[in-house]
Amino acid sequence: MVEHTKATAEVKEKGGRTWPSRLLLFDGECWLCNRLLQFVLKRDKRKRFYFAPLQSEIGRQVKERASLEPGEESMLYLRMGKCLAGSTATLYVLRDLGGIWSLFFLLILVPIPLRDAVYNFVARHRHRLFKEKRSCSLPLEGRERILT
Repeated sequence: MVEHTKATAEVKEKGGRTWPSRLLLFDGECWLCNRLLQFVLKRDKRKRFYFAPLQSEIGRQVKERASLEPGEESMLYLRMGKCLAGSTATLYVLRDLGGIWSLFFLLILVPIPLRDAVYNFVARHRHRLFKEKRSCSLPLEGRERILT
């Protein structure tokens, strides 16, 4: 059972664990994922998103909660107590950013197997495609929203 508290923008599970209502989990060792984090931080004017590396304790807890096998994910989006993955997670992040980015949510109409095939191809090859850019620097602005 998940309870959403609008005043604190947190989601409280029945067991007592409290999560931000919008928590984006990313591969902390991936340049592409780091760029996504910077993209969202820059455009999240309402400061609704929080972030955590998948390799962190929080990341482990969310993966366990979602019953995902290690290595099965490259990005997860815990949104209002529901764990989203793959292309669906990406589209909801864009929708929640608002503005022009929410128009990309129309791609939700594309069948999941087709969307996820493209997403999974990029996710599988992201370390090879961006191998020369292995170092990930986190932005100074917004660090308070990066949980570990």
